[in-house]
Amino acid sequence: MNVTENFKLPCLDDTDPAAFALYMQRLAEEFEAVAGSHLDRALEATHQPTGVWVAGADTFDIPTSGLVNLFISRSNAVYCNYVMPADGLVPNFSSNSFAGPFPRSGLYHIGVNLNLQEVGAVTADSSRTVTFLVNHLLPTATYEIVQEATNRLIGTAAMGGGSWAQCEMVVEVGEDAQNYFLQVQFTHSNAASNMRIQQKHAWVRRLGGPDIIEVV
Repeated sequence: MNVTENFKLPCLDDTDPAAFALYMQRLAEEFEAVAGSHLDRALEATHQPTGVWVAGADTFDIPTSGLVNLFISRSNAVYCNYVMPADGLVPNFSSNSFAGPFPRSGLYHIGVNLNLQEVGAVTADSSRTVTFLVNHLLPTATYEIVQEATNRLIGTAAMGGGSWAQCEMVVEVGEDAQNYFLQVQFTHSNAASNMRIQQKHAWVRRLGGPDIIEVV
């Protein structure tokens, strides 16, 4: 019995016309296997791990004297189609825990939005700086910065509803995906008053494996 060139499906030839029943059975089985493989690949491409988190206002004011690490817990998830570790660990925007929001290796599009609000007066031309980092835990129990993005705003007057700062990037996560974690840092130079984070939004979306082809 012959097979097709591309998918190796069975097909009859002139020497075995009596094998039609066997041919139909084998064709159905082979077709099911090929179709199932393509379905798995399609689901892999269209149902990638995705998480979205939204958190409300922090209850503390932020002075100009230091760097603040911001945190969003598992309970703030508004959408997540994969299983996350214990509450409070994922996604991790704090430097005191190493659990990360990446379920497996691959390329990820990640981002964070912060709504920044002055508590009182505004210092002209003062800065508000948000830094978004991807850290990787090493076997030595230390960590390295894999990638980072920074958004720096200049404030000249108080804005009703605050101002928004966004950082986003595409990052490659290795096979030890559980050892990658996120960190969001905020600092400002508004000496006239403290500042407060009114809202925090974050997202993680797997784009595919590290071998996906980019089309431009």
